[in-house]
Amino acid sequence: MSLWILKKDGNKSRVMISVGIPFQAILIMMGILSSFIAKSIINYPILTAAWISIFLGFILFVSAKVSLFRRGIWISWGSKQMPPFYKRLYLGGYALMFLGIMLILQVRIVMML
Repeated sequence: MSLWILKKDGNKSRVMISVGIPFQAILIMMGILSSFIAKSIINYPILTAAWISIFLGFILFVSAKVSLFRRGIWISWGSKQMPPFYKRLYLGGYALMFLGIMLILQVRIVMML
């Protein structure tokens, strides 16, 4: 598995770079993450909605960031360099991730009472 990056060099010509990502490392990281999530989902069904919200928010966030990566902007803060559609994806992603985190915190606080 590899990640393809399209860059412009000094002569304004496009150069494609391939960055290798070991497939086994991705599987191991997914397994560790799912083991943490599965335990909390089984005990508290409301956390299913929280984790789905966080996951969908992250997908929206990454899809908005990819629009910048395609233009060669690798480091950016905020959404001011994004087109309007991707700004909405970016803000929606943050809103969903925030909602998921608030749900998780709410369950944790109720568990302490």
